[in-house]
Parts: sequence; structure tokens; C-alpha cells
Amino acid sequence: MPEASSVGTGATDFFCGSVAWGSDVLTSFVNNPTRVLVGLAAIVLLLLWLALQTQWSEGAPFRLRRRRPWGSLITSGWWMYWTHLRVFLGIGLLFVPLGLIISGVQYLIFRLGGLSDLVDTAGATNAFVVVPALALGLLLTLLGLTIVQAVAALAMVELDEGRAITSWGAYRMGRRHLRPLIAALLKAGIAVALLSLTVVGLPLAIWLLVRWSLLAQVVALEESPARDALPRSSELVRRHWPRTASIALLVAGVGLILGPFIGTLMLLLTSATFNVVNLVAGIIYVFTLPFVAVVTSYLYFDLAVRERLEASQPVRSEILPAEV
Repeated sequence: MPEASSVGTGATDFFCGSVAWGSDVLTSFVNNPTRVLVGLAAIVLLLLWLALQTQWSEGAPFRLRRRRPWGSLITSGWWMYWTHLRVFLGIGLLFVPLGLIISGVQYLIFRLGGLSDLVDTAGATNAFVVVPALALGLLLTLLGLTIVQAVAALAMVELDEGRAITSWGAYRMGRRHLRPLIAALLKAGIAVALLSLTVVGLPLAIWLLVRWSLLAQVVALEESPARDALPRSSELVRRHWPRTASIALLVAGVGLILGPFIGTLMLLLTSATFNVVNLVAGIIYVFTLPFVAVVTSYLYFDLAVRERLEASQPVRSEILPAEV
């Protein structure tokens, strides 16, 4: 089997990529230290600006349908997640069978299927082998995250209304949304993947990825069909792209990287095998990605309320009417 991951982006891939990236950064720093230092300073200043421009104290998890400061989206998400930890961890358990499915499918394709000759000829680390393996794992991981986002959003609504809900009950509620979720995700994934193949299209791919990042909540909570999910998500994000992108970068980025990062530390500090490390990294997703789903659901409610309030505000005319 190629050096692929158990669940999505594995620790082994993250380790190799981190070494390559660190080497590039070190080379760039030696050749042009000013550019590297300016880039790092810009990232630090951006994080400091976000931290200073928001409120972190408003962490009440209820009610869902209200506007919240940027920081409160995270603190409210944490309180919701921690208060109902059993429910959301139960939802996150999807990544355990999903990881086994990814490993099984990759084994069938690259060891028993039509690509086995390619693996034997080119080697497991050849780009023509690694790229399809990683793409398959990434696609199935994103599918799992999308399902978890939809199911977590449904569970949050039930909790907000004071009704008891279990992780299994939330999955039963979300079962009828599975087909439009998969269809919308495939449309988004194909479009983003094609645009990412070119340098010119990459910025547009990132822009669209943020615009479509709420498709799971749109399908689950608004019962939108697949053809309307992406336009509806774009409509919600349209005036709040930086807000959505920053949440996606901080919360979703950390949630997706934490597992491979811890797995990489295990590679460096212990004698664990690659399979054990990838398994540990995948299990961490059970804990991190439901929290990502909760925070992005709070973001959905925040943007939906802002949209509704903006639409209800009267348009000011050039001549004000008499009040008495």
C-alpha cells in the first residue's frame, strides 16, 4: 500500500511535507531574510489584530440564531462542544470507520486493482502513486467533515430548543440529507480541484472554497437541494468573506492539522510505526472535527441573522418623511 493515510492527511505525509516546506523556508531565509521576516510578521500582526478586534467573553452557547463577535463564535462553540461532549464525540466517531474505508479502498486500488502494476514499477513514493492516493483520502475526509457538519448543526438546533438528542438520533435526522450533501460536495470538489491545477486559478479556487464552506449547514438546516446549496452558501458569505475565511483558517485549519502534527511528533520522539502513527492521527479527528463543525455552524447562524436583519432595514430615501 502506498504511504497513504488512515484518515485524510496522514502524519507521514505531513512529516514529509513539513520537512520540504521547512527546507524551502530556510533556503528563502538565507537568500532573502527580509522577505521571510516580513511574511512572518504579517501573519503575527493579522492574528493579533483579530484577537484585539473582537470580544471573547460572550461565550453563552444559546440562543443559536443571533449575531456574535468573532471571538464569541469560538468561545460559544467551545461551551456547546464541551457541555454536550458525549453527543459530539459520538458524531465524530464517523471518522473511525471512514478511516478503515479509506485504507481498504486504497489497498484494493493500489495493491489488488489496476494500479498495482504502477506501484510495483514506479514505487510507492512516486508522484503518480502518491497524488491519487492522497486525493482519494482527502476527498473522503472532506465528505466525512461535511456530514459531521450537517449532523452537528441538526443536533445543535435540538439542544437549543431544549430537546434531548443523541449522536445516533442526530444521524437519523441527517440521513435524508445525505444525497444532496454528497452531490453538492462533488460539484464543489471538482470545480476547486480543476481551478487548483493552474497558478492563475488557485486564488479563485481558494475564494470559492470559502464561499462554499457552509454548504453542509445550508443543506441540513434550510433543506436546500444540491443545485441550490452552493449558490446559497455563496450568498451568505458574500459580504463576510474575510470573517468566514479567518474562521476557516484558524478553526478548521488547526482542526485538520492537529492530528498529523501530533503524529509527526510521535515519529520524531518515539519508535512508533507509520501505521500506528497514522491511526493515532486519525483518531484525533474524532475529537477535533466535531468542534470545527460546531464553530462553523455558529458562523452559519451568525451570517443568516445578519442577512435577515440587513434585509429588514428600510432603505433611506433622499427626502426624509415627516414624523409628526
